[in-house]
Amino acid sequence: MPLKVLSEILNMLICVSLVSSWAATCQGKIICQGWNCCGIIRGLDTTYPRLIAQFTESSSKKGRQGGMAEFLFEDIFTVTRLDPDGKKFDRVSRIEARSDQFDMYMQLDVATDVYPMHPGDRFTMVLVPTLNLDGTPDSAFFTQAGRKTLADKYEYVMHGKLYKISEDKDTSDQNAKKVEMYASFGGLLVMLKGDPSSAANFELDQRLFLLMRKV
Repeated sequence: MPLKVLSEILNMLICVSLVSSWAATCQGKIICQGWNCCGIIRGLDTTYPRLIAQFTESSSKKGRQGGMAEFLFEDIFTVTRLDPDGKKFDRVSRIEARSDQFDMYMQLDVATDVYPMHPGDRFTMVLVPTLNLDGTPDSAFFTQAGRKTLADKYEYVMHGKLYKISEDKDTSDQNAKKVEMYASFGGLLVMLKGDPSSAANFELDQRLFLLMRKV
């Protein structure tokens, strides 16, 4: 492998820890800042740089039949407020949002230094097991080799793991039971709460990609 190519791959795999205050750059563009996050800019003509966080492990679940990427979840959310428990970190905000179609409640940590969010913002959010358009599992490595992926259609992408699925214990009404799903994207957390049917496509320890695009 040519040294130039190897150098570019190593640059893309730079990780910036939570205690770091410097910004990694690639060809003069910000890759990521803070919060144990790795990033790769993919589109230079978008409003915000595309971010891919924790792109280090492959997903294991195959796509749906027919050779298309499998959407485990998709909905449009509206941000209702930021940092409900107070601002904890300079470069990360926890957003609260509610979805249109499935009435899902979500708390999501976002690296707002590279992807600003504000109350009232609306965005599409999807969860998928692979970025490959044909639904095949991802390899353990990411390369900008010119191939098209699902990430090309979104502005902000994270890779992580589903680590908890549980029932909401705040209600005694069986008909109003909610399910809560928790995933971690390199320390950036998401919690989704809604109808139990929304968890039908998910499994514990499942590798997920979270993709967002403002509408």
